[in-house]
Amino acid sequence: MNDNENIENKNNVMNNAENNVEKNSKNIVTKDMVMKKLSEVIDPEIGADIVSMNLIKDIQIKNNDIYIKMTLTIPGCPLADMIIADVKYKVSQLPNVKNVDVEIVF
Repeated sequence: MNDNENIENKNNVMNNAENNVEKNSKNIVTKDMVMKKLSEVIDPEIGADIVSMNLIKDIQIKNNDIYIKMTLTIPGCPLADMIIADVKYKVSQLPNVKNVDVEIVF
C-alpha cells in the first residue's frame, strides 16, 4: 500500500467514526457543536468571529435548550441586536435545538 492509499484509508476510518458518532448521538447538542456555529457569527465592525474574539463566556445546554452568556466589544454596542439575532439564528440551525437564549454580560 502506498502513502496515498494509507492517507485515504485513514480518512475513510475517520469519516466512518464521525458518522457513527453523529448517528449514535444525533439528538444530542454539544458545546463543541454550538461553538462551531458561533464561530460563523462575525462582528461586522471588526470583521472577526465572536469565538476568536473571546466574546463567549459560557454555554449551558439542557434538553437541547441552549443558554449562551456572552459579552460585546463595548457596552452599548450599536450592533448588539444584530449580533444577538445572528447568534440565535446560527445556533438554532443545529438539529434538535429547541430554544436559544442569549445573555449579554460585561
